[in-house]
Amino acid sequence: MAKAAARPRYAPDLWDAFFACVAAATLWLAAGESAAPGGPVFALECVFVAGVAGGRAVGYVAKYMGWPLPPLLGMLAAGILLRNVP
Repeated sequence: MAKAAARPRYAPDLWDAFFACVAAATLWLAAGESAAPGGPVFALECVFVAGVAGGRAVGYVAKYMGWPLPPLLGMLAAGILLRNVP
């Protein structure tokens, strides 16, 4: 039997990015101008995406370094960063 080819490690992240773009486009089409860049729904979506990215980044660092850091710490850092950057 032939062994199946291993999937690259970055494949789930690419799928997540693709589906985030599809979700943003769908939200923009459904909500109209409020979901366009500069609107309140778009700002909420940016906060959500930054929080998820920060949580995953801390999760990857915690796994790589062996430190017991919760992903919520990355979400908190992303929120603080977005609040203080104009």
